[in-house]
Amino acid sequence: MQDYLKIAREISTKISDALITHLAKNGYNGIVSDNAENSKATHQVDKIASEVVINILQDVPCRIFMESFQYKSHPNPRFSIFIDPVDGSINWDRGIGDPGVCIAISNRLSEIRYKDIEFVYVRGLRTGDIYCYANGEAWYENKLTAKNWPLKLIKPIQLSDAMGYLKTGYGGARKQLDKTLPLFELCKDIRAIDNSAMELAELSRGATNFIVDARDLSDGYNLLAYPMINYSGGKITTLDGVEIGELELNPNQIINFVAASDHELHNHLLELIK
Repeated sequence: MQDYLKIAREISTKISDALITHLAKNGYNGIVSDNAENSKATHQVDKIASEVVINILQDVPCRIFMESFQYKSHPNPRFSIFIDPVDGSINWDRGIGDPGVCIAISNRLSEIRYKDIEFVYVRGLRTGDIYCYANGEAWYENKLTAKNWPLKLIKPIQLSDAMGYLKTGYGGARKQLDKTLPLFELCKDIRAIDNSAMELAELSRGATNFIVDARDLSDGYNLLAYPMINYSGGKITTLDGVEIGELELNPNQIINFVAASDHELHNHLLELIK
């Protein structure tokens, strides 16, 4: 497992270095995408980051699944690695939010479910904050203070006192509001930066209390941080109440989901949505 952490740190560090070098040369030029009309299309920064990943993993015995790029595999793979090299490409292009690198690893080579993920690593490209789940434990590394904190069980909270990430971006506002309007009225505060991996990581340390995405836009890569939610005592399901852990990890599958920092809050959210 220690090798996984070493690989993840190398990938995230070199992606960060490559993107910063590109930024220093070109500045923030707005969205640079293969298809400017499709905000989910491959971006220039995705290509830069993916080249870094392939270069690092070219001789590593693994199966590689990476967002927006074709699956690759070593002839004799020992594990499967799932990577969103720039989660939040639009935010990176615009210089906002906290786009991140998200990496998840399973020792299984086929029929992988979310609960089969043994290792997760999320690094914010703007904050430098790191969240990691490995060897059955999870922790948070804060860049500003250079301190590490173990993730722990989060105390239950009422919806009226809760802050939520309610996503309305990517043109999905209508679908989101149709499902979640009562939550906008009943919770204490609403935020959303649309960096799914980082948002789930923040939920795992109690920085926010719930996340709902009902836009028919989140793919399988957006839920790679699933184990950290479980570890901190939270719960994450589809809008129909199916546990995410039981779903097969299909990177291209669209999944609407409800995540909360405790089970009681999650069940309340699900009731309101239904």
